[in-house]
Amino acid sequence: STPLYSSAASDVYKRQLYFFAQPLIVLLLSKDYLPSVKILKTLIWVIIFLSLTNYFDNILFIYNKQWLDFGITLFAALLNLYLNLIWIPNWGVYGAISATMLSQLINFALSFVLVYLTLK
Repeated sequence: STPLYSSAASDVYKRQLYFFAQPLIVLLLSKDYLPSVKILKTLIWVIIFLSLTNYFDNILFIYNKQWLDFGITLFAALLNLYLNLIWIPNWGVYGAISATMLSQLINFALSFVLVYLTLK
């Protein structure tokens, strides 16, 4: 599949998961897990960054810049780990979600800049 299709498809899945999160959690797990609906609906938004970053990754691979892409991904992963160590003790699961979202946003932004500079 093409990256644009992948991005559009992930948007459709994100919306479906967002609106059907509660019945899906009850169906697949049980009512005991209903508090996780709010967490899932918050975490779904990271899919936006993941699908767009995947699109940029493909462009970077075409131009043989996979090691630079790896460096960006490694930086984002280490940042995520560091932020988790700081934020989870204070904010719990929302600290983990915030760390993930910020790390993915930075991964997206750095990948975008690298693609821009590559295609310029």
